[in-house]
Amino acid sequence: MKSVVGAVVGFVTGMLTVVVSAGPLDMPWVGVGLAAGIVAAGAWFMWEWGSFGAWVAYVIGTFAATGWLVYFPPADDTLAVVGAGVSSTWVLVAAVSAVFPVPLVIRYGARRGLGDEGADDVDDAEAGL
Repeated sequence: MKSVVGAVVGFVTGMLTVVVSAGPLDMPWVGVGLAAGIVAAGAWFMWEWGSFGAWVAYVIGTFAATGWLVYFPPADDTLAVVGAGVSSTWVLVAAVSAVFPVPLVIRYGARRGLGDEGADDVDDAEAGL
């Protein structure tokens, strides 16, 4: 079930970020940065919430929506970006921003104690009781 939710959230995120990646007014690179942050935050959340299966479904959904709207837009509509190459750059940045957070979560999640130990494993002496 988490994989289905991950795919749906990824598809919606992909649609949203294709529009956001165009950027406000004459600043298309700002839009690419904002969209990359949205994709990265979603990837981080899916890894923390549903682990590998939900994250993979999220990535597939994001790539499906991004590829569909950038390369095969519906009803012969075209999403044109002011800057040259920004749409192609967005496709590459979307791939990196969907994968980049996972090593960070694995590394810093273990440091936070999200592995085998939990907050309930604190000794009374450590807690000052």
